[in-house]
Amino acid sequence: QCTTRMTRTVTRIDPAASSDAAGTGCVPAAPLSPDAMEAHVAAACDAARDGTSFEFLDLRGHPNAGAAIDAIVAALGTPSSNFKRLGLKSLNLEFAMQVTDAHIVKLAQCGTLVDVNVNATSAVGDLALNALANENANTLQSLQLYWNVRVTDTALVGLIEKCGARLKLLNLSGCKRLTDLTAEAIGSHCAQIEHLDCTRLEFTNHGLSKICVSPTGLQKNLHTLNLYAAPLLGKRGFRQIAALENLTWLDLCGAQQLTDDALGEIADACVLLRYLNLSWCLAVTDVGVTKVCKQCPGLELLSVHGNRHVSDAVITALHEHNNPGSLHTLDIRGCGVDHNRGVLVKKFPNLTEFVHHT
Repeated sequence: QCTTRMTRTVTRIDPAASSDAAGTGCVPAAPLSPDAMEAHVAAACDAARDGTSFEFLDLRGHPNAGAAIDAIVAALGTPSSNFKRLGLKSLNLEFAMQVTDAHIVKLAQCGTLVDVNVNATSAVGDLALNALANENANTLQSLQLYWNVRVTDTALVGLIEKCGARLKLLNLSGCKRLTDLTAEAIGSHCAQIEHLDCTRLEFTNHGLSKICVSPTGLQKNLHTLNLYAAPLLGKRGFRQIAALENLTWLDLCGAQQLTDDALGEIADACVLLRYLNLSWCLAVTDVGVTKVCKQCPGLELLSVHGNRHVSDAVITALHEHNNPGSLHTLDIRGCGVDHNRGVLVKKFPNLTEFVHHT
């Protein structure tokens, strides 16, 4: 069931970025080729030596990003004011190799970082977060830590306390050392949060409630919530999600304790939902899912993969209530539902995807 998948959030980038972005500091649409990466690092070093700005540093997948950062730091020289002149706003080290806390600590001195992506950068931990928090409290808006097993509550809570008022995106997928202390900090400080990924985190009902009924009013801004394979959440926690009435994207895959009653409360409140993943929510039946179909007419993606208590009644409810042309992805594998794709496409003309959960 939900045993292997974790999620990461790819930095939002402009697909129209020019092909010569490697030399200009613009963000390219895809990871750079080896030659383009070399040119990109050279351009960053030139900007560092010249005292000009270089806003976007993209070392995604670099086999020795640490050496590239060392070269840029060497070009900047000693005074910390040199780092600030660089004006670095976006740092993307997703799946980059040979990056340590020391490299992040150096680049954090820029004090202008808005978007930091260290997804699957395995040697980065608390020291890096401390530096980001201390130097970029007035700018940081997005932090991605997918699959980071070093970061602890202590450092992340400290960062949230300093930067939380500006944070809009926080990806904590697979950060297995985090607890409800982090959830409480999010609820207390992240009023502007829009995108929150808590995949495989061991938040309890208490922690989730601190987010969902936050006194900061984050409820009006949060539109994307990922609770994929959250093992400690129960019915009481899931019911709190109903406070997030502006959600458009919700992933509850593997929510073994999600009941029809709790799902019904979510459906009544979160009527703007467009994406809903209910794969392997084994306690959910037609009652809860048809309620969603009726209350959330804008659904574009629905997965009930593996739910044996879901039947053709869900298809009927979708057909009756889904906005014409909205639904494009429907995963009903492993359910008691007619899988005839021809029939389904007649009911939902824009339906093109039949597999979501893998």
